[in-house]
Amino acid sequence: MVVDRAKLSSSDVAGVVGRPPAATDPGTVDAVLLGTDEDTKLLLRGLLRLYHHTVAFEARAAEELDQLVPGAGPRVLLLDAEALPGGWETAVRLALRAQPGLRPILLTVERSPDLEARARTAGVRVVLARPFGIAEFRQALAAAGAGS
Repeated sequence: MVVDRAKLSSSDVAGVVGRPPAATDPGTVDAVLLGTDEDTKLLLRGLLRLYHHTVAFEARAAEELDQLVPGAGPRVLLLDAEALPGGWETAVRLALRAQPGLRPILLTVERSPDLEARARTAGVRVVLARPFGIAEFRQALAAAGAGS
């Protein structure tokens, strides 16, 4: 079937070539942003929204995560390693103590076997080094959001 997109409304085109609504997409996640500056938050919000994920909560410090209401689906925690006072390892541990169901992704400017080992020990699911591509970001969300 050939569809003339010029004759379709934007909602019709979305139904033909777009993704299904987020509510029916099992790959969507709720994201929690921790310790990011305003520019990084804006970038992450845009990337998440682009792929039908939602931002469930934003916090400057891990201690604020006790205010997060538990959700139904997977919740991915995006942590900016360089913007966390007291260090990212402490922040990950505090976050997981406050919300054990969170699935952390560590955003960092460095990547080394030592850093990855420390991250895994702290409970991080994925280490994502900046600058990262959109495909890498999507893969990190999928990896962190999947499994137990």
